[in-house]
Amino acid sequence: EDFEKENQGLYEPSFRAQFLSGIIQPAMLFLANLNYVAIAALGGYWVVSGSMTLGDIQAFIQYSRQFTNPITQIASQMN
Repeated sequence: EDFEKENQGLYEPSFRAQFLSGIIQPAMLFLANLNYVAIAALGGYWVVSGSMTLGDIQAFIQYSRQFTNPITQIASQMN
């Protein structure tokens, strides 16, 4: 009876932690990839219009990845 009570008390927090873990990582990766697509699309437009070079866009993508990767890792550690 005591075991069942303790087990039931641990079930909710455990389930919630697993659920959040299953959502946070894919959500962060989705946002990082969405950011990449936005930069690539806008950058492609700017390269074609002549206002930026391809190297500028590549550097901006690298900077964006350097910014989003630590945030993704922190979000993974927080849950």
